[in-house]
Amino acid sequence: MPADFRIYLFSVIFITLGTGLTRSVCSYVHGQDCGDLAYIIQAGLGLVYVAAGYFSGAVDVTLPIRRDIDNGGDTGIHAEYRDWLHDAIDASSGLSFDDITSLPFDPALAALAKRDTADPDLVTRVQITGLRVSNGTSTTPAQDVVVNLFADNTTVLHLPVISSSSYPTDGLGKRVNSPGFKISFTTRIPSKLSYTHMQEMALVGAMDWGSAAGQYPMNEWIGLAKTNHDANFYYRIIPETFSMDYSYESVDICGQMGVYL
Repeated sequence: MPADFRIYLFSVIFITLGTGLTRSVCSYVHGQDCGDLAYIIQAGLGLVYVAAGYFSGAVDVTLPIRRDIDNGGDTGIHAEYRDWLHDAIDASSGLSFDDITSLPFDPALAALAKRDTADPDLVTRVQITGLRVSNGTSTTPAQDVVVNLFADNTTVLHLPVISSSSYPTDGLGKRVNSPGFKISFTTRIPSKLSYTHMQEMALVGAMDWGSAAGQYPMNEWIGLAKTNHDANFYYRIIPETFSMDYSYESVDICGQMGVYL
């Protein structure tokens, strides 16, 4: 076996069963099943892989000193994070988009939205309009994504099931008034996968998710992507039946997941 041989896996750790919320969200879109909407999850996981290739979550984010003054505008860390995402999604990544912009938010309202006072602060938000995944022969439909970065380096993606032209947002862009899915993830080490392999893995994960949603009354899907015994990222896919605000979503809701490495 070569010295640099690595095993790359996309693993499912838990599927939480219950009322079948995942299937309910998919049915909202003209009765489509989740297999038909797997491209939404594929776009989200494709973005997660690209982020994992650029960034390790081992070091805490430095909060912007004037966050309460610039009000989440296009300055400081907000512009830096938007530009970082813009650069990460280059043509060779297999991802493309129509537009990318920082989203304003009110830090005081974000604090009030916390489910627990111990939850980390929301640092910055970015909207990616028209995100697409291409494998060279086919391209997924355009998908809007809102990227929410928190102070512990957890990122929560909002993936509405209808386009931004069809849903309103209220109050400084704090809420996406559409059902959809959230993907919460935390990177651990930069992914060493090629862009082609990243998008293959994102497709496999999305198809498995869609298949499971059709077979079981699934609520959430929790797992990890790993290289040998090192986690590239942990992820959690969460259905939302009404709307998505900027509340924090922990990845590790089932206890320490290191035992699954």
